[in-house]
Amino acid sequence: MTSATDRSSHASPAARWPYALVVVALALAAWGALRSAPGDASTPIDPAKVLIPGAAQGFNLLFVTLDTTRVDRLGCYGYADAQTPTINALAARGVRFDDAITSVPVTLPSHSVMMTGKYPPATGVRDNGQTLAEDHVTLAEVLSSNGYETAAFVGAFVLDRRWGISQGFATYDFQSGSQGLISADSLVHERQADSVSRSALQWFKQRRERSDREPFFVWLHYFDPHFPYESPLAALPEFEGRPYDAEIAMVDAQLKRVLDELAGAGELDNTLVVLATDHGEGFYEKDEAYHGIFLYESTVHAALILSNPRLFDRAYRVDDRVVGMVDLVPSILELLAVPAPADLDGRSLRAPRDDQRFVYIETEFPLANGCAALYGLRRHNDKYISAPRSEYYDLARDRQEETNLFDPDSPQVNELYGHLKSMLERWSGIEPTSTPAVSPSDINALHGLGYVGGTTHHGDDLPDPKDHIHTINKITDVLRLKGHGQLEEALALVNEVAAESEGWNVPVLHQAMIYEAMGRLDEAERVLRAYAENFPSDKSYYDYAIVLEKQGRYEDCLNLVDSEVLTRDRKLGAAHLLRGECLIKLQRYPDALAACEEAQRVDPDRLADRLHDCLRTARQHAAP
Repeated sequence: MTSATDRSSHASPAARWPYALVVVALALAAWGALRSAPGDASTPIDPAKVLIPGAAQGFNLLFVTLDTTRVDRLGCYGYADAQTPTINALAARGVRFDDAITSVPVTLPSHSVMMTGKYPPATGVRDNGQTLAEDHVTLAEVLSSNGYETAAFVGAFVLDRRWGISQGFATYDFQSGSQGLISADSLVHERQADSVSRSALQWFKQRRERSDREPFFVWLHYFDPHFPYESPLAALPEFEGRPYDAEIAMVDAQLKRVLDELAGAGELDNTLVVLATDHGEGFYEKDEAYHGIFLYESTVHAALILSNPRLFDRAYRVDDRVVGMVDLVPSILELLAVPAPADLDGRSLRAPRDDQRFVYIETEFPLANGCAALYGLRRHNDKYISAPRSEYYDLARDRQEETNLFDPDSPQVNELYGHLKSMLERWSGIEPTSTPAVSPSDINALHGLGYVGGTTHHGDDLPDPKDHIHTINKITDVLRLKGHGQLEEALALVNEVAAESEGWNVPVLHQAMIYEAMGRLDEAERVLRAYAENFPSDKSYYDYAIVLEKQGRYEDCLNLVDSEVLTRDRKLGAAHLLRGECLIKLQRYPDALAACEEAQRVDPDRLADRLHDCLRTARQHAAP
């Protein structure tokens, strides 16, 4: 992978940090500048020779995940300009995997894979905002049942406990507040690295004060490298024009605080440290600005390091095979001498080299942008991506994926297609996990991240995301501008995109969303009415009905829902709920109660909070 110039259009991030924190951050950066790894002095190794089953029995486990971190921006992976001395030091006494692959370049499903050892179709977590069901066994649950103290300190709203990823953790710490790097509208979804480390350090301090300590499993998740790339270290001359690198450097410095605490307490020698990245970032390689849309190397290639000064006497590297983040659960439990669940998709990292071994990859995030989902398989030397225009790459000769060699008659393509088809058929009976009711503030948080909400449309008629990537990039920029309160700029950009897209629904819907955020409901209504008339469907008329309700036009909203929405889909629970809410406004409480009860009957899970309020109000007033 090649690096690209970071693109960021935000005001100086240092101005948004408390002065004292900036001073500390600058000092840490100056320290880091002296400690970059000069080159790769690692020794190639067969992992079976150093990953000895049971070698870490009784050890603590510190699991560190870095969000949205490209492998080629870490010093130990060869980036000369990196300021990552802490991560470099872990690799210097550890095993570094050079061809590790995430199964999905989206935060929640990627972490669900790492925490369960199962691929996304097996867990049903295919996108952010979905829920890891309780019947899936997590690494935390296994270790908790084997006597480990468990605690997690996470930095992203998309990993909040409401999504089920907290299973097995006695302490699950996610906070948001009014201070940080970005505006209050977006802070609900991002927590900075210093806050993550500070909470973890407090937990370790409280643990030291107890005499009955058990081994710990602590998960640290650092979200900072996710856009927007805003760090106080960006004010340093060495990070000029490199805000993304500054974010990674800040994470590295904050991770050092935790490792220093463990070293000072005499616990680092008996702590297995596992550092992994959930996915990378596009930086306009293959036209993708961010992540989640494609399955190219810029976003599915991941970092993976297992480190401990007692287990590993030098820097080792494994570069002759592909491994997956799906392999973490069985491998970690094998090292800790803890029995693993039997039904895992992953396998031990010490398994014999097999050039035919493949890692399953997918992204259903394009569905949220009106495009087809992508599915594929990644071997060490090649990759197959199933898409409306499928792709096949010979990675041994073309690591940059510049030449699509897809040929339906190719033996390699047919072999991988057959494996993929078989896997997808095996998972076909697994229903997607339900999405819990999400409050308006939660939706705003996901929007602020560029996660625009999913769709249930999996039809074959959806366009290839390659055909809309430039528009998708701009829509993500629109959401970022909105998250920073720059509504006029967001409106100008979304109007431009909508004009270019010839009526494609995603730009039009976001155009209406910006009008609504500005309080310009008449213009939002005009846009949605025109779209529904040109592209009639239950969804287009439902979106149009919502803005009528917001205008206080309750009778018009009811008429539209009855005549256009529910005639197309009687099982659309949200439409029944919208009817109930309008009927309450019109003080027609018995009718409102009937509408809300119907919503509860057809779609009880996703509507919980709003449905509860509607039912309570309707019952209160409808009672004789």
